Amino acid sequence: MMPMLLPMLATPAAPFDSEEYLFELKWDGVRALAARAAWQARCRCVPIPSPRRSSMKAKKKHAPKTPPAQAGKAAAKTQKAAPAPASNPTPQAPKPSALAAAARVLAETGQAMTCPELIVAMASKGYWTSPAGKTPSATLYAALTREIQTKKDQARFRKSAPGKFVLA
Repeated sequence: MMPMLLPMLATPAAPFDSEEYLFELKWDGVRALAARAAWQARCRCVPIPSPRRSSMKAKKKHAPKTPPAQAGKAAAKTQKAAPAPASNPTPQAPKPSALAAAARVLAETGQAMTCPELIVAMASKGYWTSPAGKTPSATLYAALTREIQTKKDQARFRKSAPGKFVLA
């Protein structure tokens, strides 16, 4: 009978090179174990908690609470120094989503457009710009197809040709 396989945690050590040792990369999350004895073989994948993730959870759980406001002159000074809230704040209109901007562009143009064309048109008209994303057209394509698949007949968009979308 094969012995139970238990994972070994990786431990830091000084780097070295030797023919006597077999090295593996340290991947957080999973340890693959294999053993062979006579005609038996056993493989096992074991989830290993990452020490870094565990310490991050501990820090979040046990974050120090902010001390209560101290009474006295120091508290009075901080209260006086705080800026007064604006009496008449102007509400900001929420930034439209990429899907809302795409619907607006498609409604204005009235023709089928690809996602890269939609991204350029939305940016040039000032309806929507990518928040530093590397592939906004791929993200828009995924959002458009997700809406078509989930909302079916109630979707705002439909595919008119491969890679081209129109308003439904």
